[in-house]
Amino acid sequence: SSEEIRVTVPQTAEPGKVQLHYANGMLETKSMLTYSEPISIEEITPATVKPGAELTISGEYLNLIKEVSFSFLADSVNVYAADFKAHDRKQIVVTVPEEAVSGTIIISDAKEVPNTIKSEQTIEIVLPSVTAPLDLTNAKGGDAVTVKGKDLDLVRSILMPDETEVKFTYNADDSSVSFTLPENASDGAIVAVPASGVKVAIANIGMVVPTEIAATPAQGIRGGDEITIAGVNMDQVTTVSFPNVEEAVTPAEIKPNAVKVVFPAMAQSGNAVLNLKSGKTVEVALATAKPEVTGFEP
Repeated sequence: SSEEIRVTVPQTAEPGKVQLHYANGMLETKSMLTYSEPISIEEITPATVKPGAELTISGEYLNLIKEVSFSFLADSVNVYAADFKAHDRKQIVVTVPEEAVSGTIIISDAKEVPNTIKSEQTIEIVLPSVTAPLDLTNAKGGDAVTVKGKDLDLVRSILMPDETEVKFTYNADDSSVSFTLPENASDGAIVAVPASGVKVAIANIGMVVPTEIAATPAQGIRGGDEITIAGVNMDQVTTVSFPNVEEAVTPAEIKPNAVKVVFPAMAQSGNAVLNLKSGKTVEVALATAKPEVTGFEP
């Protein structure tokens, strides 16, 4: 009209003064034109995603976003605009970092005083999994173990119950991991750890102990006597502790069916303790020789 012009602001327009062009020249507004661009997240897909796969964030004014932050356990896990797979006003596509964990995500314009928006929707990050933890009853150090499951390609380390890390190999053909039990393995859960640091139990281990134990001799023992302690799985023994002797004694001979150990001079009657590689112990009863009075005079 003669008094007013109305125009739709283009989506690509930037802040500044508006110019009105007419036949004989140009007019410019005295005030600056600025914009309200409410950034929002409408949807995140897929809801369950594997590290290394692509995640799509849909919303409004996402072209202003410079950074996407994922939930994490330790160090910050951020993906910056330079690494976005796609980026426009309505959508951001990013590759999910290996370190990401399940939870919400945060997007930011990365300004000096950043505008950050936290998603209401949570995403589930895929973890290595097994149908049920493998039962490793009566296991021995040196045993080879193979665990099958899903997404085991995500495993970055395998920890024994005492947090000792063991070397492993991944087989893509049957989605399995294989490793060897260390000699000092102990009872408890064996866990697989992806890059995120989330621990997943893949096996429960119960270390073998010697059974059917018998000592020869078991009675009338004197200091310096060699005792043979026979049984099954005797090669798991590392040392033997005797009553009244502070330091454990290393056997003179260790075989799968027996160990031979010298009885210390200061040892007393009682239970000798067989100390095992796994940290477990087994006891065997021993009795020392006793003085016997056969006569006296006068």
